[in-house]
Amino acid sequence: MAAPYSIDLRLKAVKAYENGESSQQEIAKVFGMGIATFARYWWQYKETGDVAITEYKRGRKPAVNEKQLLRIKDLVINRPDISLSELCQKYNLGRTKKIGITVMFRAICKLEFKRKKKSLYAAQQDTEEVKKTGRNL
Repeated sequence: MAAPYSIDLRLKAVKAYENGESSQQEIAKVFGMGIATFARYWWQYKETGDVAITEYKRGRKPAVNEKQLLRIKDLVINRPDISLSELCQKYNLGRTKKIGITVMFRAICKLEFKRKKKSLYAAQQDTEEVKKTGRNL
């Protein structure tokens, strides 16, 4: 994408048209810009009184904002071995806009938590089935 025209060039072109020096087509040609570009600058000047470069807000808004990230962080800190599906269930309680596992995973990554599998060794060692077989895991 090309760089935007400088503000002073925009302002000179708009002022020239405002003073009635020429038509929009002729001014656009003199300043080396397209007629649609100049028309956009003129419309912006009429509406706002300025020809400043506008910032475009592209893309979707995040599903989880900073405040919600803090809530997720608290949930994970209180129970570090919670699964993503359990975390989604706890987070979505009482909420109208629910989030799924993928969004939760991205939020966890954004919080820079590491994935650590829960060790089944210690939990299974004390079950009755293991004691009956006599095998150690």
